[in-house]
Amino acid sequence: MKKIYSLIAGLMLTASIFAQAPQKMSYQAIIRNSTDNLVTNQSVGMQISILQGGANGFLVYVETQNPTSNINGLITLEIGTGITTDDFSTIDWTNGIYFIKAETDPAGGSNYTITGTSQLMSVPYALHANTADNFTGTLNETDPIFGASIASAITATDTANWNNTTDTQIDSSGIALLGYVAGTHMADTDTHIDSLGLVALGFNAGGIIAETDGSVTNEIQILSKTGSIVSLSNGGGNFIDAVDDNDNDPINELQTLSKTLNIVTLSNTGGSFSVDDADADPLNELQDISLSGSDLTLSNGSTIDLSAIGFDGDYNNLSNTPTNISVFNNDENYLTSEIDPIYSVSVASAITSTLVNNWSIAYSWGNHANEGYLTSFTEVDASVTNEIQTLSLSGNDLTISGTGGNTITLPSSSAPSYTIGLNIAMGGYIFYVTPDGKHGLVVSTQNQSTSANWYEAKDVATNPANHNADGMKFTNWRLPAKWEINLLVGQQVAIGGFSNFYWTGTEDDATRAWAKSFSAGVDGNAVKTTSFNVRAVRSF
Repeated sequence: MKKIYSLIAGLMLTASIFAQAPQKMSYQAIIRNSTDNLVTNQSVGMQISILQGGANGFLVYVETQNPTSNINGLITLEIGTGITTDDFSTIDWTNGIYFIKAETDPAGGSNYTITGTSQLMSVPYALHANTADNFTGTLNETDPIFGASIASAITATDTANWNNTTDTQIDSSGIALLGYVAGTHMADTDTHIDSLGLVALGFNAGGIIAETDGSVTNEIQILSKTGSIVSLSNGGGNFIDAVDDNDNDPINELQTLSKTLNIVTLSNTGGSFSVDDADADPLNELQDISLSGSDLTLSNGSTIDLSAIGFDGDYNNLSNTPTNISVFNNDENYLTSEIDPIYSVSVASAITSTLVNNWSIAYSWGNHANEGYLTSFTEVDASVTNEIQTLSLSGNDLTISGTGGNTITLPSSSAPSYTIGLNIAMGGYIFYVTPDGKHGLVVSTQNQSTSANWYEAKDVATNPANHNADGMKFTNWRLPAKWEINLLVGQQVAIGGFSNFYWTGTEDDATRAWAKSFSAGVDGNAVKTTSFNVRAVRSF
């Protein structure tokens, strides 16, 4: 029976009193088996991952460790000290939220049967403090909300005045300045403040007549249109709309069609097109003539009814027809020789009346097998050394069949030898070559996309329209495999044009695929709907 293990985990940051915080975090977990008993004094296999952006976010760090549980089932380890190819110190804790994913194999191997993911609810302060350790220069406030608030106008002078504690009392003169009467408070029968009281408080009695912001040139105005007159309120003036449009609809105006040489143009930005006419003369175009009954029609022209002149559509009913139309002579000025150039160079032009007569005689013989043709094979020249032979090629071996035939080995082909570097003829930059120099891999010198999810990336990479003039000559572009994109990271400066994250064609599972950070040089599996850069490669 497969056991189901449970885990209770806790995480705490390793703090330090030194200037530089250690690059590690303490992690503890209690492991129980399917019967809720502690897994004690036993080596446990663990894989710890740091995910950026969400529980299924981008993998920025992963390591494995094999701690041993104590008598209470407790395992303790320090994240950042395990077996890994990543660099824990390169994690930017200021860039978004982070999650820790813990996978556990209670048997001590790598068959992880327990998986738990939890958010770091606060930034690892000791690690984040490293950012402040390295800060130099002036820090400018960029918060737009603070910039628009009253607080942004507070000065050092203001705070000095507010913090002045030498004047701790308001005397009778200060009370009088505020509009109050110093001394014992007497009963007040006047329950209203009159105009003099308002003045004493620093207000103007009566209606408000002063401009609140001190300017009468920045008042709210209203834009309106009546017919073709556009007006701005509060003395803003008016003008006549340039569109002379009785129905106030500018999309149904009259347009003029014109033609200059072979260019046809429609006015009011209606566009233009050219007429496919080599001599720009529309008056000498080819036309076809046809006859249907008594209607004689000229294409791109008109139709006339020949019945008006006595023609009923039957040629034999016409008068004054040529008398020798069916005889090949020249008394009626008809052609007596073939002038078709295609016919003149064909086999048919060599057919003579003699050949036709001979074919007719042969056809009358009936079954040719009984009329002098071969019905069985007999060697007619008594020689078997001049028979038909077959030529074949296998690899570089050329063979001729039959008695006396032989085989010769042709020299190897002189295929070109390739080297790593820019090769315009191959459509990009050659970043890998096989040991014989005959084959390798080419990468495009430009991104095919800067924002595509994994499903879109495959189509974007293969589309020739997303490549430059050299790359468009090839149709076998694709996403790089993991090992191929690792080669690209090492040559990214020479190739040029790379940003940060790029998709590979390698899937992790049904919902995730592998991507590569070119700035950090680390691999990560991300959700396929995430948008990354795309750079295509091809094999040759």
